[in-house]
This record gives sequence, C-alpha cells and structure tokens, in this order.
Amino acid sequence: MNKNFDFEQFSVAIADLLQLTDTKIEYECNVYDDLGIDSLSWVKVGIKLQEVYKVEIPTAEFIELETVGEVFEYIKEQM
Repeated sequence: MNKNFDFEQFSVAIADLLQLTDTKIEYECNVYDDLGIDSLSWVKVGIKLQEVYKVEIPTAEFIELETVGEVFEYIKEQM
C-alpha cells in the first residue's frame, strides 16, 4: 500500500478526469447520482485511473463501485 496515497489528492484527480471544476468531490459522493456521470464515462475514468495509479481494475468490478470512496479504497488496496 502506498502511504502517500490520500483521498485529497485522489479527489483532485477524479475532478480533473471528470472535468469538474465547480464540484467538490466528497468521499461519499455517488458518481451516478451526485456527479451525474453515465456508466460509459465512468468506465473511461476507470481506464484512466488504472493508468495513473498502475493498478488493474476489472470493468465489471469498477462499475459496481458507486461512490468515490469505494473507488479510493479499492485502489488503495491494490497499491
């Protein structure tokens, strides 16, 4: 596990990937309901997160992760 991996930097990365400039990314944000992301866009984010954090996230598992916090914890476990 990477001890330098924290939620603050992760939330900035998510905001950048989603091109959200006026939205505060919270741990409990639901990506579909709170951030308005559709499943195709979310899969694209998953692919980018794999590249950025050098982890493998199967698409079927990734789309089941509905909150930003769930994604953060999943990636944290993979690092």
